[in-house]
Amino acid sequence: MQSYENSRPKNKGELSKLIIYLYFFFKAVILMNFFIVSLSSMILVMMKLQLFTGVSRQTSEVNLFLVFSNILILFAIES
Repeated sequence: MQSYENSRPKNKGELSKLIIYLYFFFKAVILMNFFIVSLSSMILVMMKLQLFTGVSRQTSEVNLFLVFSNILILFAIES
């Protein structure tokens, strides 16, 4: 079993690399959330436009997809 002292970085170079990796990881997570919000809202708008123009009938699958996209938007906004 490793102790806490052995698992810490030995010098400042390793620590700064770790900080840079964490920075880019969290930046990627934030960009992924933005992508999910924009994609799901775009899909939601497209589905609502189809419902209003009558191209697609309002079926249970469409309703399920709208609920799923709304949940994605709320999840991405909360995080």
